[in-house]
Amino acid sequence: MPKKPTVEDLEEFCDKLQGPMGDMFHALYRVMGRRMAERGLKWEDFNSQAMLDQFHSAMLEVAPSAFPDADPAEVKNALESVLASVKLESAVNSPSSNAIN
Repeated sequence: MPKKPTVEDLEEFCDKLQGPMGDMFHALYRVMGRRMAERGLKWEDFNSQAMLDQFHSAMLEVAPSAFPDADPAEVKNALESVLASVKLESAVNSPSSNAIN
């Protein structure tokens, strides 16, 4: 059985990224951390779907500043497409899913 990803794994991944993607993920981590602190929440308080929802919202907030020369509508459309796919895959693979993958 594979090891369940941890917050530390995400931090390590973000530290390895360079350029706009690295900047975006660092900003994303800060935004999510700030939002959780404002609500008195911790990473452990989120299930997979709630975490993806928080990730989605924060990503839409930080992406335009990470890619200032890109058309904001194109950035949003690309993110929405990728995040919809991630959410679908997560739902299909969740322990409570009855879907056959």
